[in-house]
Amino acid sequence: MDFIYLLILSIAVYYAAQYVLKFVKIARPVLYLIVGIAMCVVFNFAGTSMEEIFPNANSYSAYALLLLFLASGFNMNRKKTKKDEANSAMAALGFIPAYFEAILMAFILMVVSKLAAEVLGFEITFFESLLVSSILAMSSPAIIVPTSLNLVSKGYIDKNNIPSQMIGASLMDNFTPFPLIIIALIAAVANKVDIEQMVGMEMNWLIYAAIVGIFIVACILMILFGVVIGRVLVKIFSPLFVKVVSTGSEKIFAIVATTLSLVGVAIIVALYQIPVAGDVFVSFGILIITAVGATIVKEDKTGGTEKLGVFSNWLFAVIGMPVVFINVGANLDFGVIASPSLIIVLLIVIVASVGLKSVATMFVLRGDKYTVGEKKYAIMCFVPKGVTLINFGVAFSGILILADMVYLIDFMMMLAAIITLVTMTAGGTILDKADDRWIFKPEEAIE
Repeated sequence: MDFIYLLILSIAVYYAAQYVLKFVKIARPVLYLIVGIAMCVVFNFAGTSMEEIFPNANSYSAYALLLLFLASGFNMNRKKTKKDEANSAMAALGFIPAYFEAILMAFILMVVSKLAAEVLGFEITFFESLLVSSILAMSSPAIIVPTSLNLVSKGYIDKNNIPSQMIGASLMDNFTPFPLIIIALIAAVANKVDIEQMVGMEMNWLIYAAIVGIFIVACILMILFGVVIGRVLVKIFSPLFVKVVSTGSEKIFAIVATTLSLVGVAIIVALYQIPVAGDVFVSFGILIITAVGATIVKEDKTGGTEKLGVFSNWLFAVIGMPVVFINVGANLDFGVIASPSLIIVLLIVIVASVGLKSVATMFVLRGDKYTVGEKKYAIMCFVPKGVTLINFGVAFSGILILADMVYLIDFMMMLAAIITLVTMTAGGTILDKADDRWIFKPEEAIE
């Protein structure tokens, strides 16, 4: 029942924000995050929490992200760029910055934990650091995708359509660190407990590699599955697309199609008791639904499906984005960073994290092909982060508690509280002003 309440909350906050933003010049996600933090204060004062009031808020946010990536799939059409160059740049942006940050930050976090052991209250090993840094390396698609979709829909694609490339890069950025996460988790836990006794079988690095390989193959299969579904849908619904375009009813069609799709997912989840809020399930769902949208817009010849992306993004903005960021704000625990010394340590970590990813992004976009504005936009897209630390901290809590590594959960929550507030606010606000500042329409593009 709270799904209905969350839907009403999302719509009400969206339209209230329309009025507030006439007087306050901040990005929407930042405003929603502030609302969530305010709700957290109220809930704490009342002796309750977001989870108790809205137990399905995480699941609702997961559905909203599926909707967001459906919209991104509909907009992954790089007709105005050279396809091979666009694909290679997008792949590089989705892989190199995340791995560069994750690996170097692992060493930095380990050193920081040793130097600031008295402030933190613990030290962490290399593999524990690698686990945290790999999760930290994931940027927030809930900021990148809506911002980029908004620019694309208004024609702000500049010389190289960097907003569309960042949509794909953000998707990859949230998947490429998974092998590192799996390796780091297994190695970190193995230092604390006997994994072989825990799982009841002999473990070696060949098995660890096989686990990573299975995950990668599963991701590829999910993408191929989405492509097949997309092609089937185009074959079946092409006549309908023609009619939708000819009558100008893309908005209604987008709302109906999106609603039916999400209802279908909800029914499957309910029937098979799939944990929709689980990170792996949501990740696989995102891969499938993005591939479906991208395939439909590629195969469809009517031209109407591209408009579906615009309206799907609008639908996410109304019924999804407010709850996603309110839920993040309401779950931030600032009590864990009450010490000024601790805040300074965490701010150093934030600067290092953002700095490393910025350097790697500049490396990928080096040369004269990309404008200065496009490079700045790509860098700022990767700034908002921190939510994944909360998600994975909760997801891994069982095994980390079993391995007597509660301090690592605490460290993730410390980082999440400060890094989410700082990077979401800074990145979201700056990206909100990207059009006509960094990104231009093709005819206005500056060399």
